[in-house]
Amino acid sequence: MASQLPNNHKNGYPQASNDSQEDKEEPNFIEGMPGEEIINFSFEIVEKFLSKLGLNVSRLGFTFFLGLFWLIYIQIPEHHQKARSDNWNLINSASEQSGDGGRTSSLEDLNNWQKQRLQWNIPFVSDLILGNEIKLEALKASNANLSGIKLDRAVLNYANFQQSQFWNANFEKAELKNVNFQRAILAGANLNDAQLQGANLSSANLSCFSKDSQQQNKQKIQPPCTDLKNADLTGAKLIGANLIGANLENANLKDTDLTRSIYNQQTLDTVNNSDFRHSLKSLGYIIKPGIKLIRNDLTEVNLSGADLSNAKFIGVNLSGADLSNAKLKDAKFIRSVYTETTKFPDGYYPKGAYLIKPGVSLISKNLQSVNLNNANLHGVNLTDANLAGAILTDADLTNAQLKGANLENANLENAKVSDEQLNAAKNLCNATMPNGERSKFVCQK
Repeated sequence: MASQLPNNHKNGYPQASNDSQEDKEEPNFIEGMPGEEIINFSFEIVEKFLSKLGLNVSRLGFTFFLGLFWLIYIQIPEHHQKARSDNWNLINSASEQSGDGGRTSSLEDLNNWQKQRLQWNIPFVSDLILGNEIKLEALKASNANLSGIKLDRAVLNYANFQQSQFWNANFEKAELKNVNFQRAILAGANLNDAQLQGANLSSANLSCFSKDSQQQNKQKIQPPCTDLKNADLTGAKLIGANLIGANLENANLKDTDLTRSIYNQQTLDTVNNSDFRHSLKSLGYIIKPGIKLIRNDLTEVNLSGADLSNAKFIGVNLSGADLSNAKLKDAKFIRSVYTETTKFPDGYYPKGAYLIKPGVSLISKNLQSVNLNNANLHGVNLTDANLAGAILTDADLTNAQLKGANLENANLENAKVSDEQLNAAKNLCNATMPNGERSKFVCQK
């Protein structure tokens, strides 16, 4: 008679008992971990709830999904928030420093996070506390070198980028309302579809000139031009801005101040609105080789990189103008004036022009028909100087010496000058006085 096999054997092979399977404990991966008690407590609640529904859940699976939830909705957002905070601290700490100062990568990181956040559309827990939209509004980054930075679609309203460098930067579809770009370099920048309503671009460089222009000329490579296609410049200030070569196709120039802005034919050809073309032509100056500029007011105008070969500057006011890197071969300066803040190419001296500054001596100088609008002539010695036909509107002549000066046909409207000073002049025939009235000086035939 065959012997009877034990219960734990079947077909002659040993089998694991049900008791041992039931008694086998599930490995505990959370033992000793931070938050172990919270996880166990949460598991017990979930387990009781699911058991009522006839569902089973393992501690391992629960821990995995709880950790995944913690990672996605809490840990990652906290990491990004810290990175964002660090970027902001770096930007703010460098707000008064020149150069990059690490701001380029920090700004790009913040802007990229904003775009990714909008694409992901994940309701992070930290967003409920800290907000989910990153705005770079009212940012202070003057005098910064942010060339080549990518800030497309960025929200930068009311930011201060005064005198900062943005060579070939990307601001496509960015919000730049009321941004301060005074004297900033935006040559070659992409401002396509940018919102620039109320922005201050006075004396800014929006031309094609770039740092590598000399190398590009050798290789006959066309440098990139500032692209303002479809940009909204409603109410913006472009006083003295350099628009040579800029693309203004379909740009909105309604109520834009284009006073003393400069442009070339290439720029003008892109303006397809007749009213805007008229504004540019009537308020600005077209620049080209051999141009003759007579009595023009180019105060604080950005002429950097402009081709002014063979140009003639006759009685022109160049106070504070930027002619750095301008081509001035065979250019002539006749009775024109400049100040200590006027920038010329390295080593260049404007022969025939006069330096204007407080207290300077201009005794017996020929300043006939010179544009001295808003000039600072405080304490200047103009004894016996010829100022016939000169434009002295809004000029500061406080304590200036005018003994024997010829002011025939000069315009002194709103000028700061006393009656005593004017009485010392030799000739005031047909001069416009500070009050706007014609001089009562008896003209001699």
